[in-house]
Amino acid sequence: MSYAHTFYTTLALSTLLLSGCGGGSSDTTTEDLTPTEVTQGENRTFYLDTSSSGETTTATLRTISSDISTKFGNKTLNIWVSNDSFDSGLGCQKSKCVTQEMVDALAQTFLQDGDDNDVYDWVTNIFGEEWGADAQKDNSNFIGETNSIDILLTDIDDDNTPNGGVIGYFWSKDNYKSSVVSGSNERIMFYVDAVMFANGDTDDTWSINDMWPKEMVSTLAHEFQHMIHFYEKTIPLNESSDIWLNEMLSETVEDVIATKIEHTGPRGVDYEVGSAGESGNTLGRYPLFNDNNTLSLTQWGNTLADYSTVNAFGAFLTRNYGGAQVLHDILYSDKTDERAVEESTNQSFGTLLQEWGEAVILSSVENPDTLPTYNFGDFLDVDYNNITYNLGSINFYNYSPTPYFYEGSSFDATIQAHANAYYRIGEDLSGDVDIDLTLDDGVKAMLIAISGSSVSTEALESASYTVSLEDHSDLYVLLTNTNASSNSNTTVTNNAKYVAKQTKVAKEVVKPSPILPTPSHITQFNAQLIAK
Repeated sequence: MSYAHTFYTTLALSTLLLSGCGGGSSDTTTEDLTPTEVTQGENRTFYLDTSSSGETTTATLRTISSDISTKFGNKTLNIWVSNDSFDSGLGCQKSKCVTQEMVDALAQTFLQDGDDNDVYDWVTNIFGEEWGADAQKDNSNFIGETNSIDILLTDIDDDNTPNGGVIGYFWSKDNYKSSVVSGSNERIMFYVDAVMFANGDTDDTWSINDMWPKEMVSTLAHEFQHMIHFYEKTIPLNESSDIWLNEMLSETVEDVIATKIEHTGPRGVDYEVGSAGESGNTLGRYPLFNDNNTLSLTQWGNTLADYSTVNAFGAFLTRNYGGAQVLHDILYSDKTDERAVEESTNQSFGTLLQEWGEAVILSSVENPDTLPTYNFGDFLDVDYNNITYNLGSINFYNYSPTPYFYEGSSFDATIQAHANAYYRIGEDLSGDVDIDLTLDDGVKAMLIAISGSSVSTEALESASYTVSLEDHSDLYVLLTNTNASSNSNTTVTNNAKYVAKQTKVAKEVVKPSPILPTPSHITQFNAQLIAK
């Protein structure tokens, strides 16, 4: 199973889960294949494919962090650099060369003495240990217990590109004995692109806090979840999780630890800023999410837009359903699809999808009462296992592009499976607005009205409605397809005069008591709002 984290290119994933559980393998012994002791400065050949006859690289062990105390016992980190990518004083064969200073900085960031001060602590605190003796007990094809993690810095894809491509990956082939997978390096290891890692913000300087090195650190956290996921979930269940679910956990852990690694993270906002930042933001995951916010959450297309989508959903879960705890619970659920999320939140998946869409529409509103939200106006601090994680606020309207809305007098479109569609009837409306809804089975609709500092929401069904607006309001219909595998057709029409897009910021929200439609389906909005 290979998980690649990329910029500007499509991400790749392949599955490698070989049989052998319960002694079913032809190799019935539980030989201890703990990786042998290594010495700094030694060379070895690494296999870059599943076959020993495939591509290889020769690398030198440049640093060893030995016997570092963690909650899972002492751990050792080995960092190898391909010889063609390392600068020993005479340059190297690549456009950017890794130095010893860079290797040492990466080692300190990933694993060092002390508690709550490195990527290893922050990620394992949520998800658990990366490898142990239980793996070989479950499947004799695996290597034995080891307390070592290896990182190989190499020019992934041999593209010599410092500004894009595959940043790094975890590949479970290396967890197997080489007698089973000939291309196994028989190590618990990551692959990281050496050229991008060596790319500082200027030609003459380099710091672990520069853009590309910091992105590498965030990527290691992402890939670390995949590594742990394989050991703690895939192996015990003998079943791979849905790709979208696994990627959601990895994407979300990047958000959860962004302030700790001092990175802008998926929000694209300075790590010291807890608010939703400034308008016009083109950084992070959410400009791409805004431009593709009708994409199916669960039907994985292996594009960067899919990563942005699962990231946005994961950020919604952590801010509304328990922070790091919900990520832990999803991983340790015995379900490998959306049922793991349902079990961990005690909500139906359809309800979660609709609440997610509601939170997107209302993300410009700070601190909404009882409503799903991304925006607290500051950091949301969540404690888990004695570590505090700081979740920054998100306002999707602060990104460029802003969220995509269907607009005009009618909406007649196909909504993807497990997806939302956002229909803006108009802004700054008043008076009566007639709405006709035709919904396929499994499609849920919610009417959302925002007027100054007030918000009102109500679930709708296929019917004709008249919405009476006493105050000038922005009016939306959120459409949610709760079907898991089928797209749905939905039609909405209205008689509202289209008003050009305006900037609206509501500062406070009150959710009124439930409003029941009258027999003629007339719903009063705003008139029944309770003043705060």
